[in-house]
Amino acid sequence: MKGFFLIFCFILPFFAYSVEPSKAFVQLAKKVRPGVVNISTTKAGVNNMVQVFPGYFMPFTSPEVTASGSGFIVDKEGLIITNAHVVKNFDKIQVQFIGDDKHYPAKVLGADSLSDIALLKVNVKKRLKPIVLGDSSKLEVGEWVAAIGNPHGYGHTMTKGIISAVKREIDDLNLFPLLQTDASVNPGNSGGPLVNLKGEVVGVNQAIVRGAVGINFAIPINNVKEVFKDLKSFGFVRRGFIGVNFQGDGQKGVIVSNIVFGSPAQKAGLKIKDRIISFAGKRINKARDLPKAVRQAKVGQKVNLKVVRGGKVLTLNIVPQMLEEDKFSSIPEGSKKRRNRKITGDNILGQFQLLEPNTSNLRAFGHPGWAKHPIVVNLKTNSQAFRKGLREGDMLYQINGKMVSSASLAKKLLKKRHSYKLNLLRYDSYSDRYHILSIKVSF
Repeated sequence: MKGFFLIFCFILPFFAYSVEPSKAFVQLAKKVRPGVVNISTTKAGVNNMVQVFPGYFMPFTSPEVTASGSGFIVDKEGLIITNAHVVKNFDKIQVQFIGDDKHYPAKVLGADSLSDIALLKVNVKKRLKPIVLGDSSKLEVGEWVAAIGNPHGYGHTMTKGIISAVKREIDDLNLFPLLQTDASVNPGNSGGPLVNLKGEVVGVNQAIVRGAVGINFAIPINNVKEVFKDLKSFGFVRRGFIGVNFQGDGQKGVIVSNIVFGSPAQKAGLKIKDRIISFAGKRINKARDLPKAVRQAKVGQKVNLKVVRGGKVLTLNIVPQMLEEDKFSSIPEGSKKRRNRKITGDNILGQFQLLEPNTSNLRAFGHPGWAKHPIVVNLKTNSQAFRKGLREGDMLYQINGKMVSSASLAKKLLKKRHSYKLNLLRYDSYSDRYHILSIKVSF
């Protein structure tokens, strides 16, 4: 009898595991699907001038753009988490609940392009069923999960799979290491929840690998929680910046190539050609390590920065300031205002115009606000400057080696017909860096 009991205790876990999925996923669907929403978005057509043949332009209005995605309810007040790319730059956003054909308007409270997370608010009289947020740090490879969303417009579809890998470093996709799963995910699943068998959200479905089967990625919910707090309180994520451009050279650390005037880096005593090897106690091995470390630092708090200078290791104290890039550029209403207003500036010999780098203009063109040089607008596509590589939104910061701080100064320097070397700054929101470009033009 004792031997039988031991055998029974030994095989019971395997028996329970073998029958668990057939029942567990049925119960899981009943528990979680009411908290998932379909998201539909619309972007109005934009008025443009199209070149029919050289020197002749005709007005053209682009067609309305529609798209779809997914999201999930996180509280009874109607807060919904989704991906930023699902709602960013759309004019009209609507959500649909399971078993309800009506589409309800939703407002974007905040969107963060770096983490690809957005927070929506919907006001409805019906009783909402939030989904519990879990702990992604406890996930193990092989653990059962389910993805729920709106793939190809088929709302509230549920698929199952396992956690294939954790802490996937994919810089092209996201600021954080991602979860990998083989649960079937398709276009339209973006922003929907990845849940464990307890019905807890462990990730936000974000990306698929086109052409590959069973390789999909989700943002860990623990990282989402951090972003959620700031989006709810401020409408944007408070991140630090220190104001340096840098590059890797195949060795450990990164080399400082430029320092923004008046930035935390300059105030800390950082110098060009310094090799940064540590920031806030985190080792800097590759170029991607520094932006991540800086963004995770607390704004306004002093941290240690270790550099190699002249063969010696120095420790500097630096206080990151707040980077307001997403406060400026990611909320859809901003793009609508930009499209509806007429943008004019100082004309540069018939090829483009320049705007003064005030707060309003920086915000309109997605600049973070810590580099301030005249902004290129109304660039003619048949111009020499365009053919040479100039683009709307670029900053013009040097003319023949002379620093340019205003549109009026640039106009004075460029008012005569001559050949010029223009140095430009083009902002990359992912790396929080300005890329330096140089073009030569003749007016």
